Parts: sequence; C-alpha cells; structure tokens
Amino acid sequence: MRRHYLFYTLTALYFAPPITQACSQAHPVTAFIARNDLNGNASLDKEEWLRAQAGKNLQTTFEQGSPQLFEQLDKDQNGELTAREIGFQAVQYISEPCTRWNERIRLHRHGSIGSVSHHPTAEKAN
Repeated sequence: MRRHYLFYTLTALYFAPPITQACSQAHPVTAFIARNDLNGNASLDKEEWLRAQAGKNLQTTFEQGSPQLFEQLDKDQNGELTAREIGFQAVQYISEPCTRWNERIRLHRHGSIGSVSHHPTAEKAN
C-alpha cells in the first residue's frame, strides 16, 4: 500500500509544473491601467490618461489620451478612471501573454526544452 502511494505521489510531482513555472496574466484593462498608472493607485487620473499608451501587446477600442473621452468615461466624476469605467471589453491582448509560456511548459514535459530559449533577448532573435 505504501509503495503505491509513493509511486502516485512521485508521478504527480513529476508531471505537475513547479510553482515557479506558473504564468498568470492580468485582465487586459487592468494591464493597461498598470502600465500607465504612475502613482500606483490602480486607476488613471487625467494626467496619466493623457499620456497613456497601450504598448506592444494591448489594443484599445478607444482613442488613447482623448481628454473628451476621459470626461465621458469618468462616471462618478472623481477625476480618476477605474477598470470598470474604462470598460472590460475596451482593451484586449493582441496575443495571450501566457501562450509562449504554456508552450515552454509543454516542451519541457516532453523533453524538448533544449530547443526553446529562456532568455528574453534570445527570443527576439527567433
């Protein structure tokens, strides 16, 4: 009985990815806010909004930096835009952030990890 328990435990540990290999992604609108939130309050004030940029992997359905849109979106008129006010469908990822990470984990499990580089600058060359 003890041998079976040990076998199943070791098998489960072998196939489970280590905790350090987990990839989690923020909701796209949360990522947009985090990228542009200079004061760290999890919302965008007007100055932050006017300078806001989506970056390489986010796309927006709105004109970034529009002062008129800021006024329109600021429903509670507190001078800050939250994720809810911007809209959860207003920002999307161009490609899912964890896609390449999940591929690395899959390759690692099948013993092909040597063909995938873990260094960010090496990925740009691929």
